[in-house]
Amino acid sequence: MRHQARLSLEGLPEVGDVDLRAGEWTFDGSSSLEALGITHRPEVQSLQVGVHDGRLKLLEGLQTLSIAGLPDISDLEPQAPAMPEAADDVYAFLDGDRETLYHVRPDRSAVSVAEGESLTRPSMDNDGWTWTVSNSDSGATIHAVPYDESLEASPVKVSADWLDGREITSLRIAQDGARAAMVVDDGGERTLYVAGVVRDSEGIPRGVATPMALPTTVDVEQVRWDANDALVVWEPGGVEDEAVQIQRVTLDMTTEDVGDVLLAVRNVSTGEGPDLELMAEAAESSVVTLPGDAWNLDNQDVALHDYAYAG
Repeated sequence: MRHQARLSLEGLPEVGDVDLRAGEWTFDGSSSLEALGITHRPEVQSLQVGVHDGRLKLLEGLQTLSIAGLPDISDLEPQAPAMPEAADDVYAFLDGDRETLYHVRPDRSAVSVAEGESLTRPSMDNDGWTWTVSNSDSGATIHAVPYDESLEASPVKVSADWLDGREITSLRIAQDGARAAMVVDDGGERTLYVAGVVRDSEGIPRGVATPMALPTTVDVEQVRWDANDALVVWEPGGVEDEAVQIQRVTLDMTTEDVGDVLLAVRNVSTGEGPDLELMAEAAESSVVTLPGDAWNLDNQDVALHDYAYAG
């Protein structure tokens, strides 16, 4: 909220700075957040979750690691896995038809927690909730399902009246749990938005506020948080020779192409954290990394695919 207020007001010649106040609190930066017990610029670690031979596994660097006790879920044809940074014993994934969202834990069977058409890749926040979106002829419906078993809460449909008649192709919750990034399809025209997450006094998601549109100069379908104040967007390539340009978009309304174009990009993985490698699955290699300004196309093959950092 403070960031959006600054964007709107600091362009005026008579405005030198913007502070946000709520009762006795003045939110003037990280110090006021820490006073409320809120982590300033929360981050994810380098571990990722992905799929290998119908099982969920972890990726550390370029090394694939098994998850002890996790059941065989290959009959569900798992895809688009996710995990939260706040817990290490629960994972989410979609089935092969993208019609069912599952939670799975070590030594326990996978549990169906939500159903819908054309579900988006799940996003797991640090407040105990897994998010996904179902898309139908009437538009998008945002679902939030508790993964924290200590929460006495049921799955909810998150209100967003401004989405009527529109679809969402990708939704990601920021590590602070207060913002949602999404790509919205309105009759074939896609726009990148960031919107505030509205929760009630018990922390249950209740709404997505009126969004702020961000500029893009490439085709977009998917979005990931790349930093506290930046996103990465792209549209997956459908065929092997289709060129894909990945782009970084900041909340200050700037855009920057990420490296050169790649062919047939299927997935991009990045997250909010220092020194995290931006990784892509492309036709040239199962793993392509961006250690600097250029893609490294010479990585060894990694068996894991469809990987993602926490969030």
